[in-house]
Amino acid sequence: MKKTVHSAVSVILLAGLVTGLLTACSLAAEDGVLENGGDRLVGMFLTTEYVDAVDWDYVDIAALMEDGTVSGGEEKIYGTYDEAQGEYVFEGLKGYSLGVMKLKDKDGEVYLATVASDCFSDVKLNMGDEENTCSGILYFDQTQIGSEELHMYGNAVYETQDETVYLVPGSGVRITDAGGDCSVTLSDTVTEVDNGKKTQMKNTFQATYRGACPVQAVKFSWQGKDGKVLKEEYFAADEIPSSIKWGKETAYILVTLQKTDKTAEYDLIRGEDETYMLYTEKEPENALILESIAVEVEQ
Repeated sequence: MKKTVHSAVSVILLAGLVTGLLTACSLAAEDGVLENGGDRLVGMFLTTEYVDAVDWDYVDIAALMEDGTVSGGEEKIYGTYDEAQGEYVFEGLKGYSLGVMKLKDKDGEVYLATVASDCFSDVKLNMGDEENTCSGILYFDQTQIGSEELHMYGNAVYETQDETVYLVPGSGVRITDAGGDCSVTLSDTVTEVDNGKKTQMKNTFQATYRGACPVQAVKFSWQGKDGKVLKEEYFAADEIPSSIKWGKETAYILVTLQKTDKTAEYDLIRGEDETYMLYTEKEPENALILESIAVEVEQ
């Protein structure tokens, strides 16, 4: 099987900080097409296990024995973009999506939107004349950070001219607590042609891994203006409500967060707060979920 080579694809491991606002990003899409009908890097699909896309029945054994090169048996893993879930889907694979896709609005206008699994926080899409960048943060239970079992593989996701998406397996990194955040970056430079004019565009995608201690349970204590406790409610992590009420007599709400490391953390919800956010763990060894609780003011 012929191997498709993409220009300037790189995986970079680095320590750094990615900051930004949690936003739903969308921009008008360009009309340009790729020179020679090539495929475009549109994102990454992150997995905790290596994705094996080699059909060993077709591997050149002589080349493998000579220099360790695997050739002749590489296969693309085709997938789809699930618009309802807002992420890439590859049958039989479990992972986290980060990227961009060209979509159409109700009027048929094409726009560029971010693709991000629910676990991603601080998702940003920055468009430039020479480079487009998309980034996001995945939080993991900090008690697992540094364990030999916790790895992350950055698999590149490409889109063909007929809007088919496929995955190319990538290398992995052990998530560690040494040296701060750990990131994986994929980049690809392509030549675009628009009205006969050629320009080079670099597309870069970066996922940062960060440790946090998830909430095991939470207690809300409504405090009255006279200093008395109006009421208290206790929720396990899988029972956290989507909203809580702010009563007329409420001065503030005291939040007690019981963490999985057996520690407690205290916080306040004030009258001007519209939402309260916290991290929970849905499944062991998975990225943490950022829960958003709406604060509804009673009239």
